[in-house]
Amino acid sequence: MAHFRDISHPQLSYAIKQLIAHEVEKEKMRRSDYVENKAVEAEKKGPATVPVLPNHKRQKLEAKQVEVKDHAPVDFFGRRIQPKAPDPAEEAAKKANEIIISDVWFKFKEGYNNAVRRNIRMKELL
Repeated sequence: MAHFRDISHPQLSYAIKQLIAHEVEKEKMRRSDYVENKAVEAEKKGPATVPVLPNHKRQKLEAKQVEVKDHAPVDFFGRRIQPKAPDPAEEAAKKANEIIISDVWFKFKEGYNNAVRRNIRMKELL
C-alpha cells in the first residue's frame, strides 16, 4: 500500500480495507503456526528445553468413539411397531405417480436473452 503526499486520501476504499484485514489474519495464522512448530520441535529434542505453554495451547482434540444403537420404532405407549409388508398393487400405483410426486421443481422465467436455447425433456432432468 502506498500513500502519496501530493494526493489527498480521505479514507481507504472498502476493498483495500478487506485486503489489509485478510493479510493481517494470514500473518496471525503464520505466527501462531511458527510458535506451535517451535514447541513441537522442542518436545522432540528433549523435555528439558520445552517452553511452558498455556493450558489452552497444550490441549489436543481427539475423536470420541460413537456407539451406534439399534433403534426399533415404537408407538406412543412404547410398544414396538411391526413394519407392514409392501403391497405390490400400491407399489405399482406409486411408480405411476412418481412424476407427479417429485422433489424436482423448476420455474421458467420468460424474457429475452442471447443464450443458446435447446429443448430439454423432463426425463432428462430426472
